[in-house]
Amino acid sequence: MHVAHNMEIMKRQESQSLEMESPIGDSFDSYVAELASGLDQNGRELLEAFRGHYSLASQIIELRKRNHLTQAQLAAQARVNQSDISRLERGTGNASQAALERIARVFRASLGFLPEG
Repeated sequence: MHVAHNMEIMKRQESQSLEMESPIGDSFDSYVAELASGLDQNGRELLEAFRGHYSLASQIIELRKRNHLTQAQLAAQARVNQSDISRLERGTGNASQAALERIARVFRASLGFLPEG
């Protein structure tokens, strides 16, 4: 009985944390657009350079949120460490192709190159 009660509390806490609004809004792209609106030309160019660097990070964040997954849930489903998901989302991680493919499979996506623009 005690274990079931604790599990119910954990489920409610997780549900509440998923419902909390993100400080960056619904997507990384909308956050960047809002940020860019207050910058001069040099600032917008610098931001665009960073945007390219963080493209993978923003895609993982958006897909994870769209699928209502926590980093821990995504990590478990993709069989990678949660810390690896965190580093990828911060743009500081280097995952193997195999790990990225397992993450992509969770989202029913595939890896590939996309043209710029």
